Amino acid sequence: MKSENIKKIVISILILLSIFFLDRISKILILNILEETGQVDIYINSFLNFYLVWNKGIGFGLLSSDQDLFYNLGFFSSPIWRNKTFYLGFRSRF
Repeated sequence: MKSENIKKIVISILILLSIFFLDRISKILILNILEETGQVDIYINSFLNFYLVWNKGIGFGLLSSDQDLFYNLGFFSSPIWRNKTFYLGFRSRF
């Protein structure tokens, strides 16, 4: 039983590492294409195309400047406020 679990864990780790390294290799290749040509537009077929896009979403922009101070305060305080009011409302019923 233990050897089967260890075998599953080893296979899972190998799959995880292979996916990680394939991801890294693909990113390096895409950035090399960008350096050589100045743009990355990889056409596979009419259904699948790859375009290089830089992510400037919330994961990279949250708390990046003081310009959105009120937005950031509201973003972080709303779950706290909601949980507190839910707890107080739930507690008052009993």
